[in-house]
Amino acid sequence: MCIMDRSSAAWKQLDVLAQSLLYRLNWIRYELAMRYESLGQQRTRLLQRAERRFADFLGAGDRAVALECLYGHGLALKAMKRYDEALDDLKAALDMSPAAGRATDIRAAVAGIALSTGQIETALRPTASPLACPGKKEDRLRAAFLRATALLLGLGKYTDRYAA
Repeated sequence: MCIMDRSSAAWKQLDVLAQSLLYRLNWIRYELAMRYESLGQQRTRLLQRAERRFADFLGAGDRAVALECLYGHGLALKAMKRYDEALDDLKAALDMSPAAGRATDIRAAVAGIALSTGQIETALRPTASPLACPGKKEDRLRAAFLRATALLLGLGKYTDRYAA
């Protein structure tokens, strides 16, 4: 059996690899819960584990990992309908100035929470900037779809309000 010195470069490299694998396992849990599990107990357990494990990485020294963990933590909370906590994480992730594609993903999650809670006007705000910015066509299309959804829901809301 080979025992490595914990201060050695080889040990540190293995530690970084292990942390990376554990971090990615959180995304696997989240994706399994969202794609393959119904609304049952297994889905809830997967989301709770992902949320806890993303939280473990929030203090990571690596800025990119911390940003992704805030995003993942926020998504897990959103899936569990803990919207206020999810918004805190997603807004903190946006404050870290993510790349354009990830910023669009985060804004979409924020808008999704607003739509889920009936805040149509709030949902329109985060979908406006990705439409105005140059970037990937896919990001603009997702933002346009989310904005259209918010507009249609808003139309229904105002139609219902003034129809009487």
